[in-house]
Amino acid sequence: MNLKTLENGNSFEDYLVFSEVIVATSQKNTKYIQGTCFNSFGTYKFKIWDESAVNKITPNKVCYFVKGEINIFRGKFGIIIRDFVESPEVKVENLLPHVPLTEQKLKDWYTSQIGSFTSQELKSLVISALNKYEDKLFTHPAAVYNHDAVVGGWMYHTLKVTYNAISAVNLYPEANIDLVRAGALLHDIGKFEELKPVSESGFTLRGSLEGHIVIGLDILSEFKHIVDKNIYYQLRHIIASHHGELEWGSPVVPKTVEAIIVHQADLVDCRVTIAKESLNNKQLYGIEKHGVKYINP
Repeated sequence: MNLKTLENGNSFEDYLVFSEVIVATSQKNTKYIQGTCFNSFGTYKFKIWDESAVNKITPNKVCYFVKGEINIFRGKFGIIIRDFVESPEVKVENLLPHVPLTEQKLKDWYTSQIGSFTSQELKSLVISALNKYEDKLFTHPAAVYNHDAVVGGWMYHTLKVTYNAISAVNLYPEANIDLVRAGALLHDIGKFEELKPVSESGFTLRGSLEGHIVIGLDILSEFKHIVDKNIYYQLRHIIASHHGELEWGSPVVPKTVEAIIVHQADLVDCRVTIAKESLNNKQLYGIEKHGVKYINP
């Protein structure tokens, strides 16, 4: 069941996996449990008011049959769990949310983009950098909560950004298409070390401390010997500036045509995906981040 299709106060019964479990303290100095859980439709934030229940939870390894209710507070979606019991007959891997494409289709799309490079140096750099994470390429998420926070989400988001960026280059041929392609394919490479896998859902310690842009620049530096230093600096700038604004986490704003294109391609996919997921889930709440309520006329 997609719990985000339910309304505030609705009761539910469903199979869920707890991925992050934290004992917290309320303003009234009472203990409770909070964290994240998931099913095949997505990830949800939860609360359990009984602190002692923490001893009954095994994160990421056991599926539970859960009873609870929807709790939408200040525009943010969450669930209150009233009761849960282990359900060993349901496998955790069967509840992981996935992208809408098969892994083979993602691989075919990725291979097509790699094969489109004319610069052998940039092609070699991209392949070398991504091969470092070959065991995660088609399974890692793109985010924890917002967009493509599912198995395969990193590659799915990256390929959509690349497609958007290359489409823009067709309108602005003065841009270096290989640099744009490389920047789009590598813009989020830091997320392989920033984010935990979907089954664990959350940030690594390094990810919490540094963020994926800093990590991505660090990864890129390992392969700078493959390309001319001027190309390396331009590619580095694309990664550094892809959030577009200082207040959005970029240490610098885009200053080249290629960096502007990749930033906008990334922004388009993030915004459209969030809107699509919100409309599909009937979530006209939980979108206050951008001050927008999306509608389907």
